[in-house]
Amino acid sequence: MISGAEPDLKKCNDPVLKESIEIIPEKPRKDGSIGYAFKGSMEDSYAYVYYRYIGSYQGREVIQVDVSGGGTGQFSFVLGMKRKGDKLIQEKDYTGGDRCNGGINKVAIINGKMLIERNVTPADLYDLAGIQPPDGLKPYDILYGAPRTCFGQVKLEDEKFVAYIPTKELYYSNNYDKTSMKSETKEDSYKDCFMNLYKEMPIKETWTPAQMKEFMTRFNQTCFQNK
Repeated sequence: MISGAEPDLKKCNDPVLKESIEIIPEKPRKDGSIGYAFKGSMEDSYAYVYYRYIGSYQGREVIQVDVSGGGTGQFSFVLGMKRKGDKLIQEKDYTGGDRCNGGINKVAIINGKMLIERNVTPADLYDLAGIQPPDGLKPYDILYGAPRTCFGQVKLEDEKFVAYIPTKELYYSNNYDKTSMKSETKEDSYKDCFMNLYKEMPIKETWTPAQMKEFMTRFNQTCFQNK
């Protein structure tokens, strides 16, 4: 969750603050996001913060925020905001994360419903299925779960998981470009078994929550025998 001091709207155009930041010229984003890029903490790196207004939802104003401190992380969040006097208050952190770990692909408010598509890793499928690995193991200990290991997207409707959009393989995503992850995968019995089971699944445009639970239950029953 993004946290910190409440922005003072009176100081958004503070000339002293602007002079203390080395702004890097950047073309406007295609999605209409507003923000800045500036020198990061690492050599030849840059940080950025951008936001895009989505609409009103359940009494809050919803924005998408993309932010990086200049390191490898590229975070994106969907936040619910309210204005109280000259302060902008974050009231709700709906979802988000770092690239494949929950990074936002799409968000819209249509007919009063909030629709979100965000990235997931193989390890995230356990949470979507509502189950856990056997023997007290943790999902991120046995399946790919790094911010560079995307494995499709999930669709959320009013914050509820409604569908999974499958992928053919692991890929890297920075929310704009996608690159195959084949060169970064390593041999591992659990991961290999997971991928082999996944390839046996019928090709469909989306999975339902019930299909997700069925697949992950099968993974538990099949891939942990004789380990």
